[in-house]
Amino acid sequence: MKSFQIAILRPAAIMAAAWLAVAPASADSTDFRALLQKHFDVDTVCVAFRSMPWETDNDWYIGNLRTLVAHGLIAETAGETPQRRRFDFTDKGRRFVRTIPVGRTSKMTGLCFARREITAIVKADIDPLLDDDTPSLDTRKARITFRHRLVDIADWAKDPAVQKAYDAIKIQLATGEPDTQKEEFEFVDGAWRMREPIAFPLRDARQLPK
Repeated sequence: MKSFQIAILRPAAIMAAAWLAVAPASADSTDFRALLQKHFDVDTVCVAFRSMPWETDNDWYIGNLRTLVAHGLIAETAGETPQRRRFDFTDKGRRFVRTIPVGRTSKMTGLCFARREITAIVKADIDPLLDDDTPSLDTRKARITFRHRLVDIADWAKDPAVQKAYDAIKIQLATGEPDTQKEEFEFVDGAWRMREPIAFPLRDARQLPK
């Protein structure tokens, strides 16, 4: 199986990926499929994760993190006191880490484990092209309904122990291929650009800092 690895993305690169365009500006669904795929190749499937390094004496946190230690994603060392343990991403683990923009000013650490592959364009609802005699202040939009599946799933994400510790991973793998999903595009400066949705990666709030 093709190994799933990603690099840590700089915020500028993520913002650039948020506005994806294709030329020529065709209503052909093949173009929208390529645009969607390009977006989801960058916007990989992740769960919100705490920033590292991190130190704790909580047995529940320690037990959960050790499921990732077992796969070489995280290193465990002694903490400041005998009861505390310190955790940090390994080089292997950092390949699955992505900085995820949240809104315009915030960001969150994501632990990523799969990629969406577009399998079909179900419907392309595209605003009609207006002629010069029919001016409009509204931006032309295209609402694309599509199907996808999860591919390049990391082996460690399939581990029942990891899924028990981080059930947001299990939830996403179980619902990885919904009946349909919809994204909206806008026609700007002669090209179709995908509107970046404001969404949070799935998370278990108990795993994150208070």
